[in-house]
Parts: sequence; structure tokens; C-alpha cells
Amino acid sequence: MHQQHFIILLVFITVAFVSIVQCDTPKGEENNHRSRRATNVCDSTACNTPLTGLQNSNRFTSSDYVRNLLDPTFWVNTPGGNVSYFNLSTTPALAGVGIAFSLAMLEPCGIILSHIHPRGSKENKAQLILNTIGIGYATVIPQGAIHFVQNLDCANSTQLDAYNNEDPGLLTLGLNMFRFPDGPLSAGFGETDDYIDNLRQAIPNYPLDVNMDCRKKCGLST
Repeated sequence: MHQQHFIILLVFITVAFVSIVQCDTPKGEENNHRSRRATNVCDSTACNTPLTGLQNSNRFTSSDYVRNLLDPTFWVNTPGGNVSYFNLSTTPALAGVGIAFSLAMLEPCGIILSHIHPRGSKENKAQLILNTIGIGYATVIPQGAIHFVQNLDCANSTQLDAYNNEDPGLLTLGLNMFRFPDGPLSAGFGETDDYIDNLRQAIPNYPLDVNMDCRKKCGLST
């Protein structure tokens, strides 16, 4: 049986908190209630009076509190694997609960690229943590830490992630850094603008991808 492993790269951070604002539903907007819940956006009149806990609870039906993470219709399909989310954007009933989950199903050699969950702050010069995680292991990633996950095995792997915020967010470093102009990037890398342009073209378009050297060692297509 194949063993499944992960490498976790962490930079420790200080913790910050965010609050979730609940919005009331005025009369005459009952028909638009579900669509507004799906987008998690309120107009100015709807936000005048925050909901009580009881009012918020009564906004939802029983089915609003569950989500099948193994249902393929909910998966975000990218190179490197699939991810299924249970958070505020997919399940508005989580508002104020302070917890979220994601299920990552990585292909052989799949990688969740370096990223942070931005409901917190990060700082430089924190220590680097590097671990190989086997089947049945758990690990902690501090809020806001820069980290990545790589499946080092030649078989599929699955991991369940839990967050202490119902809306943890995702900011992939490479995808967002190279949205900046060439000037600050060439200065930061100590390279020319042409080098930055070539590097920008090579950045993956998705938060997940695969390690080609790993796939070659596994005898898989690249």
C-alpha cells in the first residue's frame, strides 16, 4: 500500500481577528433573500439592524447547515488535484461560527502552491518549519503563515484542513506577486525586467499544480 506524505512549509506569524457583520432582511425582500445569502453581500438598508442570534438561526433551513465535500459537483478542479470547501462562501449558515473546512485531494506529485489565509497578519524573520507528514498525522499551521503542501507519493492523497475562521480566504503568493509592475519586482529579485517578464509567464494559473521532476520519478506523464 502506498504511503501518503506531505511537506508543510511554515513561517510563523502574529494572530489578528476579524468580525463578521450580520445583516437583517427588510420586508419586501423575501424573494431576494436566498440570492443575497449566496453572495454574502448586503445593501445599506439591510445592514442597519444586525440580526440577533435567534433571528440569524431562523434565516436558514436544515439543508443550509450541511454540505457533502465528496460530491464532485462541489469540487474546484485544477491541475494537481481537486479541493472542496465548507466555508462562509459555500455555506452562509457558518456566519459567526468561527470554523471552516476544506478537503484537498491531490494527484500524485500534486502541490498546493505557497499561500496564506489572509484573516491574520504575518511577519518576517520567523522560523522555518519543515515536516514530512504521514498517514494519520495532524499538524498545525498558524493563522496567516506562508505554507505549501506537496504530495511526495506516486498515488493520490487526501487531506482535511480546519480553520478558526468561517471565511479564512486564500492568497497564493506567486499568482498575486507577479501582478505587480516589473520595476519593484526586478529590484526585489535583483534581476532585469526581461527576467521578470519570463518568470511571470511561467507562473501557474491556479493555486494547485504538479511537480514535474516528481512525476518523472514516478513514471507518470508530464
